[in-house]
Amino acid sequence: MATQSIQIDAALNAVRRAQFGVTDILRRLQGDAIAAFGLGPSECPYQIIAFGPHWRLRDYGSRNASASLLIVAAPIKRPYIWDLAPSTSAIRYCLQQHLHAYLLEWMPATRVTSNNGIDESALAISNCVAKISAESNDSKPFVIGHSLGGTLATIYGALAPETIHGLVLL
Repeated sequence: MATQSIQIDAALNAVRRAQFGVTDILRRLQGDAIAAFGLGPSECPYQIIAFGPHWRLRDYGSRNASASLLIVAAPIKRPYIWDLAPSTSAIRYCLQQHLHAYLLEWMPATRVTSNNGIDESALAISNCVAKISAESNDSKPFVIGHSLGGTLATIYGALAPETIHGLVLL
């Protein structure tokens, strides 16, 4: 009886995962169709200056930066929500305020990275903070975290508070 229950639970779990996968594919197709009509995101130029197996560090730069700012985006959202269009861009606003903007972009999960957790996320943030500090003459960055990214930024800030200048949660 217990074995049969486990098999039924496993089958239902597989159906749920497949349903989620199909829904995600349809959502992405809708987004691509909207973008094809010129209504997609219009992001600022950036460079990838560091990366790991499940993340990339975007550098948006700033000529007259007074401080560095690392945005820790939510892992389940695409990073362009920070830079949708010139009139609604948090990235552009930060650059206009003379901040050197960086964004930690989480890559879609793969079979290898699908079980990443808090330790891997804190290590990614640590690598980004170290890279930013090295690029800005050992100046500590401010860290902004959004949604689940805010939770991860908070955990990192609690583990290594001496490495950041401040923490803002959205």
